[in-house]
Amino acid sequence: MFVKICGLTNREDALAAVEYGARALGFVFYPRSPRRADPDTLAKWIGEIPPDVWKAGVFVDESPENIEQISRHLNLDIAQLHGAETPGQYPAGLRIWKAIRVTGPELAIPENSAEALLLDGPGSGRPFDWTLCGQALPHASPNLSSSPEA
Repeated sequence: MFVKICGLTNREDALAAVEYGARALGFVFYPRSPRRADPDTLAKWIGEIPPDVWKAGVFVDESPENIEQISRHLNLDIAQLHGAETPGQYPAGLRIWKAIRVTGPELAIPENSAEALLLDGPGSGRPFDWTLCGQALPHASPNLSSSPEA
């Protein structure tokens, strides 16, 4: 099982998530999110996260330049895109995961070069119809590596 804990904003929660088996940690950089993480505050402790735990930056319609700057500053492994952006616009050398919001009976899955697709519910912790996941399978990456160094 691969567990990613997202929306972390402080050292204690991040290290507890790692201790309890998280394989990836997500840090939200969307300015309007109540779970927004401050890159300069993260920079003070993010190096304490073991290198085998992926660090993902969560972005919404952020410019490629800002994603590259934040990713380099924090040594992120993944840029997780939640807006209208397309993965091809973003920095080479950084894993790109694309989130798709599931709001109805059909999934609008873009043709893209993202390493992974994330199916995201309609918000506020509400679930979606999991039977729709089968629509995403033809687009899934068969080569998702289990190591951030890959």
